[in-house]
Amino acid sequence: MTGWIITQKNFKLQENDYETMFGGGGYCFAYKHNNQFINDKLFFETEKYIVCLDGVILNKSSLSQNGTWKETVIKWIDEKECFPKLLRGSFNGFIFYKADKRITVFTDHLGERGVFYSNCADVVVISSNFNMISNVYTQNGMKRKLCTNAVKYMLTFGYMIEDCTYVETIKRLDLGTLAHWDLQNNNISFECYHKFSNRDTTSDSEEVMIQKLDKLFRNAITMGLEKDKEYDKRSLVDLSGGLDCRVINYVAKSMGYTNISNVTFSQFESNEFKVTMKLYQDLGYDLVYFPLNHANYLTNLEEIVKSNYGLSLYSATTGVNNIVHNLNFEYFGLEHGGLLGDIHDGAFPGEKYYKHQPASFEKGMRLSRVIPDSYLDSSILENYENNEMFTLLCRGIRAGFSTLLIRHNTMESASPYADVDFYDYFLSIPLEKRVKGKILQKWVKKCYPDAFKIVEDKSMCRVDANKAMLSLRIFCLKVLFKLRQYLHIANKNNMNPLDHWYKNNLVIKNFMDNYYLDNLKLLEQYPELTEMVKMLYQQGNARDKSMALTALAAVKMYVDE
Repeated sequence: MTGWIITQKNFKLQENDYETMFGGGGYCFAYKHNNQFINDKLFFETEKYIVCLDGVILNKSSLSQNGTWKETVIKWIDEKECFPKLLRGSFNGFIFYKADKRITVFTDHLGERGVFYSNCADVVVISSNFNMISNVYTQNGMKRKLCTNAVKYMLTFGYMIEDCTYVETIKRLDLGTLAHWDLQNNNISFECYHKFSNRDTTSDSEEVMIQKLDKLFRNAITMGLEKDKEYDKRSLVDLSGGLDCRVINYVAKSMGYTNISNVTFSQFESNEFKVTMKLYQDLGYDLVYFPLNHANYLTNLEEIVKSNYGLSLYSATTGVNNIVHNLNFEYFGLEHGGLLGDIHDGAFPGEKYYKHQPASFEKGMRLSRVIPDSYLDSSILENYENNEMFTLLCRGIRAGFSTLLIRHNTMESASPYADVDFYDYFLSIPLEKRVKGKILQKWVKKCYPDAFKIVEDKSMCRVDANKAMLSLRIFCLKVLFKLRQYLHIANKNNMNPLDHWYKNNLVIKNFMDNYYLDNLKLLEQYPELTEMVKMLYQQGNARDKSMALTALAAVKMYVDE
């Protein structure tokens, strides 16, 4: 396990799990890093503070020109600067103010690293690793009571929304947020230092939009790849048959970066595989390829749930375990991926989202529709400006970046699309330009036309193909899909064909079915949840079944009653 934890000093703690520990004011502060990009990370004590900054800071070199990194951070704290808003990258951390016994904890702008805390008034346990805080509960005899909403969210959305975890008294800190613990008065307050919004739209011309998008994206690419160079590491860039990752590669190539290896995983000989191989030949970078045909990762259910705390369905990890376990990150630097790279649609609710609508379960990006909306508490929808922000914050960020939790034990990652400056500007572009006008596609076609000369995997057409040809191709694919459904033929022609694997791989089918039957009893105290799990597993497809198994594994791992 890697990460940091803050506990009351009277709590038992597995000291061997941590590299460094400090004590102060009746509290214990412990940390263990992942041995990557270690000059970006800080854990130190002064006369006034105990400070931790974990992660990778892509703009560190530009921020610390007048002193060491430690000196720079201390100066910010002395001057009461809200320094997390200045940082770019993937990070979290805390400051303990000794004089007045206060703790400030922070997440990065997207909350991708995660911070978890006990919301019990008389208990102070805060950690960047959910397993650490769960272990403290267990070691100190504190019951981990099930949060029923967490199970409901997994069985409907396939990922966690709001601040839920599977333990009722352990919450997740929101993205772009500071949490302040006044330890003398047992008080917690929250301060948002960054909020994504699509309310304020730009009046820039289309030409200016393209120029700004390109400038911001190239800056994000530069920060990530230069960080690898700073540590003398080879850049690892994801590659797939879609658009998001390929654009990263073609932009990097146009900027003259060559110390790059691509990594990809897919069903062998699927359209995804075929397109990726064409891109690989055209780009000319080295390639690490993990075939998924045997779908062995689907039997690693509990390992995956332990790594991402069950915050998103385990089947979505596909080849992540292969990357984590089989690549040498003493050699490779950041894994540069395409999260939030919604180039095709322009808005997370999809390419037909032309006008902002209220947040809705019905129109949100749920991964399963088997269980009716009536099982969910609709009052939470009031927390979101509109349906795009609901979908972006829950599906795009909370779900998408949960896959990174698996990576952070051994490596660091970055997505240039998720650069806060790029994405803030992208959201400021009106839907008319983003969705109907396909502004991201226009940007790529104008600045990096080579990225569109090879077909994409979903339609097997060029992105800029003649509209009539594209419509005909998509119509044929839909007819084929419906025909397969009618004939009960599982589609194996994509990156991770779960239904095909479940129907044709007895090892996978037996594992999933047996796990379901052996562990359904874990919810016997909760008749409604039992009914939902049964409904999903018995009526749903293979992805639905994997959502049910994720919930059962998380309950088995993290709940006492």
